[in-house]
Amino acid sequence: DGSRIAWTDGEGKVWTTADGGTESLPGNGFTSTLRFHPSGKQLAAIRTDGVIELWNLETKRKAEIPSGSMDPVATYHPDGSWLLVSRGNDRLRLIRPEAPDRGHDVEGKRRPGSTFEFSPDGSRFAGGLDMNHVGVWETATGKRSGPLLGSGGETISVHLRGRFAATVEVDMAIRIWDIATGVQIGPPIRPPPVHPDFRLPRSVRRRRHSFLAPPAGRRRAKFQTPCDYNN
Repeated sequence: DGSRIAWTDGEGKVWTTADGGTESLPGNGFTSTLRFHPSGKQLAAIRTDGVIELWNLETKRKAEIPSGSMDPVATYHPDGSWLLVSRGNDRLRLIRPEAPDRGHDVEGKRRPGSTFEFSPDGSRFAGGLDMNHVGVWETATGKRSGPLLGSGGETISVHLRGRFAATVEVDMAIRIWDIATGVQIGPPIRPPPVHPDFRLPRSVRRRRHSFLAPPAGRRRAKFQTPCDYNN
């Protein structure tokens, strides 16, 4: 709802847009990722030790969900009625955000490191099933629906729209799939090649970073990165 902004510097923090006040969420580990509930009243904090913290931002109480994974999944349903979380052994579970002990398991396993996305109406969700394929599941039952999608390359992300799915694989090409048949629609959409005379714009400046070499030499090793840190 735009009333809060969340970020992490190891500890989750919430900034209130109305008055500029900042609150800390003192978790029990290093927080790497934050996800807002669609209502803005709950926040999922993913820790690097694999635990998912569900914070009630009004009462400041939290529930902890051990995911059993070092790369947990925590994705809210579009209307906030479900939260898709990872469990041990690369399993997934759909839980009720207000009652994490309620929910149902998702059929099959996920590919470690894969992300998941719900369709706009929340009836289905999709994500990496193995190294080369994407699966689609029914939210109501947690059962997989339709054939596997993918051309054989590792999928980076997937997006569902109606009866179609768009995947982005490691070759950075976008492929459109018919979810019901698993057939690819048209050729891959590939990013345009970079012209050999391409030059970075002036707004992107090269900054020099220095690091001390081992004490014996006391020489500085330097390298340049083409980025602007806006500081």
